[in-house]
Amino acid sequence: MKGEKIKITSIALSVMSTLLITNVYAAETPVSCYVDNATKTFRCGDGTTASKKNTIAVGNQSSASGVRSIAIGSIDDAINNNDPSFTDNTKSAGDDSISIGTGATVVENAPGGIAIGSRRHEPNGASAGSIGNGGARVYSINGIAIGTGSVAGSAVEGKRDLRTIAIGDGAKVSGSLNTGLGAGLIVGEGSDSSVTVGYSSAIGRQSSGSRIFENAAKATAVGAGAEVMKGSDRSTSVGSQAHVLQGTTQSIALGNNTTINIGGNNSTAIGSYASVGTHAVNAIALGGGSDGNNAAKANAVAAIAIGHASSASGTDALALGSNSF
Repeated sequence: MKGEKIKITSIALSVMSTLLITNVYAAETPVSCYVDNATKTFRCGDGTTASKKNTIAVGNQSSASGVRSIAIGSIDDAINNNDPSFTDNTKSAGDDSISIGTGATVVENAPGGIAIGSRRHEPNGASAGSIGNGGARVYSINGIAIGTGSVAGSAVEGKRDLRTIAIGDGAKVSGSLNTGLGAGLIVGEGSDSSVTVGYSSAIGRQSSGSRIFENAAKATAVGAGAEVMKGSDRSTSVGSQAHVLQGTTQSIALGNNTTINIGGNNSTAIGSYASVGTHAVNAIALGGGSDGNNAAKANAVAAIAIGHASSASGTDALALGSNSF
């Protein structure tokens, strides 16, 4: 009986092998996978590379060149609409790194990095078609980029960010110890220990309307379009379009469309459209409105405005109650 079982098994394997071969579609080509017992590497797909010990590469032209790295994904052969010859393959060059997705990349100077996501697409579904919108990319040691077109860390030559996290479609987070969660958000170069959450939120914008992003330390921006701008260290903006403008330290904007203007250090604005004026340090505006004309405004040093449409315009002034000034 024991011998018969072995015989039946051999026949079964032969039949299965025949069935698999006959069921390959005409356009399909068998792909070989290779295991190197000396280096403990595994690669599978056309043009794959697994060049260091304990590496895994799966997918057309994927490359795992960091020790113990993993690269899974095919080549992006249409990343640049203006130059069809330009391609971008999936790469894990950092030691202990993981890249998953078409064109996902962890660079050599980013050991421990994790990149997950292919190229991003426009809202109409069309391919974004540029290298800036390619697969997820990690330039930060122990960095994490998850999402189409997401980037963790700075690609600037000579910079080496640490523990940067970017999660979301097109999220771009530079600097060290920063975290971004949301589509289209940006954390600028040189920022550190900052957090931004929400669609198109940002930390480190140089000035209103600028597309240049620089540094802000220990800043927090939460809400769609919420921002803490350049040099506004340890400031917080919470709410849709809440803003702490550049050079404004240790201030808080809480509420939709609240604003702490330039140089309003150590100030607080709470309520929809509430605002603190330029260089109005140590000021407080508390009270919301339907627009900037009928919300609380504190426009001088140490001024306090509390109530709907209240306004305090002199140094140490106090406006208390609705429509007070």
